Amino acid sequence: MEKKLQIVNLCLRLDRPSLPKPLTVPPEALGSPAPNDLSINPGLSITLQSIAQEGLLQEGVMVEDLYFIDGVITQPEPLQEATGGRAPSEGECPPPEHSQRIAVLCAPPSSFCYGTSHPRGNLAIKMRHLTVLGYTPVVVSEHELDNLSEEERTELLRTRIFPEQERLTLNR
Repeated sequence: MEKKLQIVNLCLRLDRPSLPKPLTVPPEALGSPAPNDLSINPGLSITLQSIAQEGLLQEGVMVEDLYFIDGVITQPEPLQEATGGRAPSEGECPPPEHSQRIAVLCAPPSSFCYGTSHPRGNLAIKMRHLTVLGYTPVVVSEHELDNLSEEERTELLRTRIFPEQERLTLNR
């Protein structure tokens, strides 16, 4: 019940529904934040470490004390875009607000509509809230991930996380 109230509270805050007067869930009904003992799928962890550049991967991230993200990959945008079209000076890095944060989520089959990869329920809400918070959610089914070899898993995640690189490869 506490988790559902925490989600309702987050919905009221992030989705900003048009209500006659602002509503919030009383703090005493929210209970304690989510537990920190959530674990990452080992196959996902190994694959993310192999495809992410050093320093750009964070594993086991909690957002808003409610949503657990298996991995966050921070990908800086090209410097020309981040610097307003001017040529970057040597060693210049784009500012943090010009970085793309990709949230990689590993979800059980029960989080999807039967027989599809369409998220439902809490996973759909989580994806919507992560988008509002500035993340680009990428979801992989545990079942799909566990049934692939390491090479296939790497290729699957690479194409889902970096789709622009896949398009560049196809255009050559």
